[in-house]
Amino acid sequence: MDKFQKYLIERLCSSCGGLLVEFKNNAYGASFWAVSFENNGSRYYIIFSDIDNFDRMTDLSCEYGSLKDIGNEFVIRVIFIRGKIQDMQQYTEGNIILLDKSIRKVVYSNDIISNTSTLLQQFMDEIKDTNEQGKYWVTWSIILVNLAMYVVSSILSRNPFTMDVNVLNTLGAKNNELIMSGQYYRLITCMFLHGSLIHIASNMYSLYCVGYMVEKIYGRIKYTFIYFLSGIISSYVSFLFSDAISIGASGAIFGVLGAVLVFSFRFKNKIGKELFVNIMGVIVLNIFIGMSMTNIDNFAHMGGLISGIIISAILGLKRNKSERL
Repeated sequence: MDKFQKYLIERLCSSCGGLLVEFKNNAYGASFWAVSFENNGSRYYIIFSDIDNFDRMTDLSCEYGSLKDIGNEFVIRVIFIRGKIQDMQQYTEGNIILLDKSIRKVVYSNDIISNTSTLLQQFMDEIKDTNEQGKYWVTWSIILVNLAMYVVSSILSRNPFTMDVNVLNTLGAKNNELIMSGQYYRLITCMFLHGSLIHIASNMYSLYCVGYMVEKIYGRIKYTFIYFLSGIISSYVSFLFSDAISIGASGAIFGVLGAVLVFSFRFKNKIGKELFVNIMGVIVLNIFIGMSMTNIDNFAHMGGLISGIIISAILGLKRNKSERL
């Protein structure tokens, strides 16, 4: 499944309440991904394939039965092409939608399934850049600010690999005594400071891996709110339960992981349980590593994770105006 096909399937599942289904042709050993919808007691399927595999879209079966049992009237085949094709007529029998990936347009659809083709065209129009991650400027802005602060810290510390604790304290590390004296801004500034090259590299890579996903799912405003409020709460929890000087974006990143956990649990029946299981594995592994090592602010991590779960559950996903099938 390429990124283009994956994007359309994800949009049908997340915006239209579809369920991901895998069809198989045992004779050819071929698999086809589909999205299933239930309406008025009947189940409908949208099956995706490249034109090269069109001839193999026969004798397909899934957990709900075979295509022969389901009936052609309940099946829509979406075929991806690139440029003009010869003898298009052989691809226009039944409920067929032809999508040209090179121009991101529906080039054929019969009138019976025009609503579906219109919706798919709408989804394709949303794709503004082939490199999707490049448009998630909130995530990249946060990464750039953290990198800029690390450069400043390394210059003042005269060491690009390990930061001077006095420099970090001057720049705004979480210091309980100074916070109690009125320097509350440290609950925020500590989120942008890191103690070593490994520290910032691991945190920024983690943010890169999950940040764009949350920005896409929840929208820029809610994502920004989740990140910063989780980070501030994680700093405050650390302030309450730990006297040690603390720095790093990991509390906020744990909040972002909490948001992914909420999404993956809420839609596990539509997108599968794999994402939920993977995120749970990442969280458990990071908690275990934190408990096994010294100089890790576990209170900040737990505060960020719990606050991220609660905040994202309250805010919900970004609104989408797409009509349902």
